[in-house]
Amino acid sequence: LVYKMMLAHELGPQFQIDGRQPSVRPGITCVSPHIVDTVYRLLYNAPYSNELMMKEVLEKLRRCDKVMATGNARFSAATLRWLHTVYQLMNCRLLRFFKYYAHASHLVHHLRHSLVHVSHRQLYGSLECFALCLVNLQHDVEFLQALLDPAYHGVPLTPHPSALLRPQIRYTKPKDAWFECAMLARNAVSVISRIVHMRGLGDAPGLSLEDCLDSLAPERMPMVWAPSVLRYWPPRIRAYYASKRASRVAPVAAAAVRQLLGSAPGHAALRPTASDVSSEIESALIAFYAERPRQPLFLLAVWEALRGHSMETPDAGLLRVAALVRRVLLQFPPSQMSSHATTLVDFVLGAGTVDAESCALLDAFMFRLHLVRHEHVVFALTRGEHDLRGDTARLALARYVLLESPGFTERLSEWHRLDFQGRYWADYKQWEKQSAYLARFPEFFEYDGLLRNAEAPLDPPPAMNLPIYYENGMVRLLPVLEFALGRLIEAEDRVLLRDVLDRMGILYRLHQVPLTTLMNTLFVYFDAPPLHDAAVIRSLNLSLLDMTQQDFSPEFRAFVKNQGPSVPPEGSEYIARLMARISRAVARHLPDPLSDALPEIHYREIPNPILLVLTECVVELLTWWCLHSAAASSARLTMTPRPASEQAFRAEERSRTTRASEWPMAQMWFALAMDPPPEPRDLQVPGATHIHSTGVLANVMPDELMAFPFVHRLREIVLEEPVLQTVSGPKRYFSFVAFAREASSASSDRFARNAAGTRFAATAVFNSFEQNRIHGNANRPNTYLTLLHSILHYGGVATFAALADTIRGLVASGALCSDIQLLYLCATVGPVLYRLVEHEALYVQVLADLIAVMAQVCPKIPHLDADYSTDAVEQVMDFFCFVKDQFDPGRPAWRRIAPHIAALPASLRYQLQCIVDQ
Repeated sequence: LVYKMMLAHELGPQFQIDGRQPSVRPGITCVSPHIVDTVYRLLYNAPYSNELMMKEVLEKLRRCDKVMATGNARFSAATLRWLHTVYQLMNCRLLRFFKYYAHASHLVHHLRHSLVHVSHRQLYGSLECFALCLVNLQHDVEFLQALLDPAYHGVPLTPHPSALLRPQIRYTKPKDAWFECAMLARNAVSVISRIVHMRGLGDAPGLSLEDCLDSLAPERMPMVWAPSVLRYWPPRIRAYYASKRASRVAPVAAAAVRQLLGSAPGHAALRPTASDVSSEIESALIAFYAERPRQPLFLLAVWEALRGHSMETPDAGLLRVAALVRRVLLQFPPSQMSSHATTLVDFVLGAGTVDAESCALLDAFMFRLHLVRHEHVVFALTRGEHDLRGDTARLALARYVLLESPGFTERLSEWHRLDFQGRYWADYKQWEKQSAYLARFPEFFEYDGLLRNAEAPLDPPPAMNLPIYYENGMVRLLPVLEFALGRLIEAEDRVLLRDVLDRMGILYRLHQVPLTTLMNTLFVYFDAPPLHDAAVIRSLNLSLLDMTQQDFSPEFRAFVKNQGPSVPPEGSEYIARLMARISRAVARHLPDPLSDALPEIHYREIPNPILLVLTECVVELLTWWCLHSAAASSARLTMTPRPASEQAFRAEERSRTTRASEWPMAQMWFALAMDPPPEPRDLQVPGATHIHSTGVLANVMPDELMAFPFVHRLREIVLEEPVLQTVSGPKRYFSFVAFAREASSASSDRFARNAAGTRFAATAVFNSFEQNRIHGNANRPNTYLTLLHSILHYGGVATFAALADTIRGLVASGALCSDIQLLYLCATVGPVLYRLVEHEALYVQVLADLIAVMAQVCPKIPHLDADYSTDAVEQVMDFFCFVKDQFDPGRPAWRRIAPHIAALPASLRYQLQCIVDQ
């Protein structure tokens, strides 16, 4: 079915049957919506055999985009219809497929030139919405790599591309910016911040984050971000925008606009009451705004010209102005309309207050004249340039636009009445509901809504109408609302945030990845005071979750449905159930789902059962963290002054880390991981699975809540476990003279005593965890070592830095006293050396601290001299030999470690220096 719509070349699709062109009934110009529904259902039902199909579709899009790069592409009507159909199909039905698609991060390459050069405004609207959703979908560092890979040449066809050895990417900053649209560029910055926050950049060496951010928007569009936004961003991104020192552009003064109306050529024609408006005057106005630098002022001039004029019953003067405004606006690039809406909103807010007349006129601009799009106005109010905390005028206008605007409330009420279902694949009345909605609220893309309703002639003639299958104003609003949600949380206005979620949460039924969006929001804003309000966090969960499509715990369901207490569950029984659920998923011993009402696996948002269980558990735990933090956040909402500097941000991060380390649920989880409860016999999983699942969960949660506190427990284990405070047995260095003397004396008893004395008493600490459990030798140091390795295996640079800081703290304490403690510390970093070596400063710090520990411990070992060493010290020397052989940091790094080597005893210093010099 998709092949029948397929482009054979850039000029249009060719419908062929047995090599001949079929006869098509006159008037049929597009595919039936029921056929398009069948297409996506077939694609979802064959998830392992549709890669070839999707590759062909994406290749056609890339070829069309490449033609767009010439700037003068002229596509046929059939091509435009096909592009619009495919964009809707991918945006509204196939985004779930693209989330885990091997090349999802590079799909922006298929839209890049189209976003700049598309002149058909209806097609651009679909393209802009798809670009927003596609960027919001990104969740991996590969997206940043794609931004610096301008030589991308299309999607290679391979069933398992992740299994192939990929060549080293040569990162190159593109010559042209990715986005001309300010809304797309700002949204991309927000997504990059989330990716860096959640994933880090440690696994992409050589990637320049600064080049990624520089490539998003042209230099003429400097981005300014408010302190309330930067507060939740990673330090590197904060530092980047601090170094730019960009300043906000002051809004245009009303007096300047009135002067423009009175003196600039042709502006007298913008007043509905003007008489004797000749075509020369109108042509002068059109020519005046043909120059791009003047275009941001046009909507301001129209605003002032129409202020005070009634919009209820359009008269001849208003229709004349509407026709003239349409002719001017059709000159503007579609990609700049979000910027022009931003200029208009700042102009409206320039006086500091918004009166009822301004609100009514803005509503007319959006829903009667259709001069600005509603989603662009929402973006302009919440774009992140202004600190919304305490900005009463901007928040009041945001409330009006989202909740009180008559034009929007009518549409939202109709949306509620039609009751679009979240399981769209099972709702066979979706098209009837879409048709009913569009019949009452038709779409206008060329600023002709007032003229069409009045049946006035259109000059120039309208562009060709493209088929609408799934999109409408509400669908286009959804990705912008996702962007605005972050700004509303940062505004710390709990009442507005809750009202927006309660009223507009129904829109998230059509969201392709609502569960992932909820987890991302909770992850980034887990320490935001508004989310610590029980009513707000309940509304957030209700808005984004379809409880019939997920399998949450009874306690969480009761809280979300307001049928249970607004406090986290007490006791370890709940934690044990979560741990068992993740462990069974990791061990692939999942029982049948508790509910038979869950959708089929290929229709689920997350088809991977392990990832689905992890995501659901993270949502639950972060919700309980927000409720746990309610008391502390109430005091923080009244704090003055607000953090606005890097020092204040750092202090707040340290405070958050301190508060997170005291979270009772994390402490209970650690206790259960160290001593897991027995599993039922029919669902028994290997003992190490509980530790493995804890390591996985700790790294999909914010680091401050689990990973950092668990890593910091290393200090407690090393200093308090008795088995680590013992000294291993002596081990004599081999000497030919001593060997000959002892052999001639035949003192076999002495040989036996020496052999017995060299036995390693702490072997169980370093054995396999499973072997210890089988033989009854389980011990806390060994269990913790296994848990720590699991956390570090899935962790990032931040987790490695926490480990390095913990080891440095042990060195500074001076409390280490045994070679077993030294060997234990070496064992903690051994399995992650291959990842540490890519971060030289951190790697050198860890090695230097381990040698400092050796220098600190060796003088406290009584039988360590020129003839004798110990078993543990010799294993440590083997460890450094392995480091030098496999992960040599280089001569400059060893020079920095040299002072610590000089502090060792002579025999050890000589051995280590030989290892370094070999």
